Order: sequence, then C-alpha cells, then structure tokens
Amino acid sequence: MRDDERAQVRRLTDGGEPPAAGAAESAPARIWRQLELPPAAGAPPGFAARVAARAAAERRAAFELPLSPRWARAAAALAVAAGVVVGASLGLLTAVDEEAAAALAWSEASLAEELVAGLDAGLSSLAAPAAADEVTP
Repeated sequence: MRDDERAQVRRLTDGGEPPAAGAAESAPARIWRQLELPPAAGAPPGFAARVAARAAAERRAAFELPLSPRWARAAAALAVAAGVVVGASLGLLTAVDEEAAAALAWSEASLAEELVAGLDAGLSSLAAPAAADEVTP
C-alpha cells in the first residue's frame, strides 16, 4: 500500500491504525452504507399561493380581448359585415330553377333499387356478339 492509500484508509476508519488488506476494502463499503440521505425539502413558503395567483391571472387573461389597435378591430368588423352582405346578396340573387331543385330533392327509390336499375340498363345496352358469318369485312 502506498502512503496516500494508508492515509485515506486512516481517514475512513476514524484515524486508527491501518487495518488489514481485507478489512481496508470493506471500510469504504461500511461507511457508504452508513450514509443517509438528507430529509426531503418541503415547498418554499408561499409557493401554493403563488401558483394559485398565477392560475387565476391566466384564467382572467384567457377571457380578455386581445390588446389590438382600434383600427384593426374596426377593419375586422367591416370585413365580417362585408362578408355577410355579399353572402346574403348572392343567396337572394341566385335563382333556383325547377330542374336544379328536383336534382337536389331526395329520390323516391332507395340506393339499392337505383343500383339494380343501373345494372339492368347497362346490361341491356350491351349487344350480343355477332356471329362469325355476320361480320362484314
């Protein structure tokens, strides 16, 4: 053992004589086992009050209107009003003819009936293949 190792072992064993080699290796382990964690620190004073105050401030800020210039709010209101006017005028000016209204109306037939009718129409439009002697060059 070197001198610095002996000094370390003496410090670890409270200044006694250096123990035997096997005991010197177990001394750090014994000291390590004797170490205890410090007690858990609690929350600092006033922590809960600060958290509650911050949550209340964020709740209030969520319901407040954003701080924007008056001209921006006025421009937004004019844009909304112009959109309502344009939409209403287009709705009133558009004439709906009876064919378009009929196309938008619900069909009396079910979807399955329409499918069968479409298949029948498609199958009946197919002609039977011509016989070999009927083909003209």
